[in-house]
Amino acid sequence: RETGIDMLAVGIGTAHGFYKGKPNIRFDLLEQLTAVASLPLVLHGGTGLEDDVVRRCVANGMAKVNVGTLVRTRCVEYTAEAIEAGQHQNHPWRVAEVVKHRIKDDIRHLIAVVGSAARADDHK
Repeated sequence: RETGIDMLAVGIGTAHGFYKGKPNIRFDLLEQLTAVASLPLVLHGGTGLEDDVVRRCVANGMAKVNVGTLVRTRCVEYTAEAIEAGQHQNHPWRVAEVVKHRIKDDIRHLIAVVGSAARADDHK
């Protein structure tokens, strides 16, 4: 309360970027933190976690899941593939359209995993 922060990122065994091995997620610590936290918790390092791990983190108090590494990496991969396949016809905006179309499935999956699918009306 004294800091004025509105969310708190906690270290429970996750890290930014891609994991080199299977991370040891401290669900016991997450449960303890959730029990005493008076503000939403943030999961840094969601990229590469198994879906069931992310679901469990959300179920145990994580209100925000960061997956920027995954999204940025997919955008670069899809860009390279669109260029390689000649889908651009020498127009950069066509590459962006291909990437936008392809990334939608990834984003939809992430939204479903965290339990936010079909919840837009909950916030009106």
